[in-house]
This record gives sequence, C-alpha cells and structure tokens, in this order.
Amino acid sequence: MSKRGPAKQPQHLLELKGTARKSRKRTMPVCGKLITTLEQVGELCDYSILSKQGQQIFLQRCTYLIGLKMLEAAYLDALLLYSMYFDMALQCIDEIQKEKWFSSLYDKKGKLAGYVENPHLKLLDRICRVLGNISKELLLTPASRMRMEVESEKKAADIMNISSDPIEI
Repeated sequence: MSKRGPAKQPQHLLELKGTARKSRKRTMPVCGKLITTLEQVGELCDYSILSKQGQQIFLQRCTYLIGLKMLEAAYLDALLLYSMYFDMALQCIDEIQKEKWFSSLYDKKGKLAGYVENPHLKLLDRICRVLGNISKELLLTPASRMRMEVESEKKAADIMNISSDPIEI
C-alpha cells in the first residue's frame, strides 16, 4: 500500500523555502523587554480603565507571568484585554444567577407561551471562547503550561548531555 501525498520535508527546509507553517507546540518567545516587577507594569501600562475586579485579575495574572519570567511589555495589551473579558464573564455569571437560565414568556392574554433563554448565556459563551484563545497565548491554561514545562525539560536534558560529553584535546 502506498503513502498518500508528497513525502514529508524537514521543518528547517520548509523554513528556508518560506512554506513553513506554525507549529502547535511553540511557546511564547521572550524577545522584548522582560518585566520583572509589578512596578514596571504600572509604568508601562495604564490599567485604570479596568474595573476594580478587572484590575485585581490583571495584577494576579501579571504576578503569575512574572514568576514564570515570561511577561514582556508587548503582552500587557493582551493581558488588559484578557482581564476585561474575564471581568465581563464574571458579571455575566452574576446576572445569570440573578435572572436564572430561562425566563417565562407570556402571550397577550397572560398565558404561558414558552421559555426564553437568558441572553447573558450567549454572551458568556462568546466571552469564554475569546478568553480561551487569549489564555493559550499567555500560558494561562494547564495545557499551555505543560507544553512549556516539557520544552524546558528538554533544554535541561540537552545541557546535561553537553556537560557529560568527554572533551577532546
């Protein structure tokens, strides 16, 4: 039985040709100004546009990424957006809890005509999709963190192999 399609080419060759596609296993490269303290965040970004709850979310996520040594100035805008959407999601959840999932719909005579889905449910669904996409990019999901840990372990193993190799003189 023969294989279908053209033979697979090495990634470095595809990059040289300019036909390489982004790999799913890539993580955020640190190539900009690395932020090491929350004071730097305050200097580089005005997060006062967020609500109090949004500001707390923003600072918590910044602290987390600073701990991973992955927070760059370029990511602050995405973090602002993430915090705003996360705050909106929490507000939607509050509204759903107040108004319940479905509302009764009555006709002109006052008889029950059916039920209507709470509009905050659709909004929450859209917000959660956006949050998921931003979270993956900022290493805020368990899967993205696992990918980062696996790659850092590979780098550590490579360093150990180099140090154990005999030196030729």
